[in-house]
Amino acid sequence: MRNTLISAMYDRNGFIRENALSVIENLSDTERKAIYEQVKAMALHDKVSQVRAAAVQSLDKYFRSADNRDVFAKTAKDKSPLVLRVTEALKN
Repeated sequence: MRNTLISAMYDRNGFIRENALSVIENLSDTERKAIYEQVKAMALHDKVSQVRAAAVQSLDKYFRSADNRDVFAKTAKDKSPLVLRVTEALKN
């Protein structure tokens, strides 16, 4: 499953990348650790705002043990209103 997920995270289609984030909950802790850096990169650099927002939510939901404050500080300055709303909601 991990290889399929990783491939989907790099797909050209934003919808597929966003959906790849939704299956993180089915991964083992070891598999999650293996994709952590990619999820961070998606939150910061994906060209599709919906994917960036979904990655921010995934970091908060599945990677709470990691220190994501630097990522969230950067996404709080994103140009997309959606990413801004998702990041702001983390504070509540």
